[in-house]
Amino acid sequence: MSEASGNPGDSVALNVEFFPPTSGGQPVDPHAIAILDLVLDFPKLEFDPTDSDGDGIPDAIVFNPGQDPALDPFTVTTFNVNTAPTSHMLDLEVGSEDEGGELLPSGLLMAITFKIPERTTGGDLQVVPTTVRASNLENMAQPVLLIVPGVVHASPPLTPT
Repeated sequence: MSEASGNPGDSVALNVEFFPPTSGGQPVDPHAIAILDLVLDFPKLEFDPTDSDGDGIPDAIVFNPGQDPALDPFTVTTFNVNTAPTSHMLDLEVGSEDEGGELLPSGLLMAITFKIPERTTGGDLQVVPTTVRASNLENMAQPVLLIVPGVVHASPPLTPT
């Protein structure tokens, strides 16, 4: 995941990226991953589940923001969108829409917008992937070698003078 900076009340987007495992700088079977499941924990940030276009994906989640044609057969599914604002956890899956044997390419998968609460004390507010499960075409778990949390650098609130 990426980093972002903002002030209390600001909305900031964090990128979710996927890169296949490597060994000695070379990809280890880079085409083995077909499904990626993520649970993101964001205890000090806010998430808006509004889906104004009715496509089943909250407006705060932009899948394939880089318009990568290799991601065209894929979609993101959210499993707990109604409870995410109160649980501060977001359960997502990236997979092929038709499960036709497509393999997940590396790169930018999605951008997720979070809001820095008005009453934050400032500092580094993390978005931690508590669960990451990568699966192959047979839905068998594959190794995940590195998980990088997202960080929102929040400025402290302004004090009246």
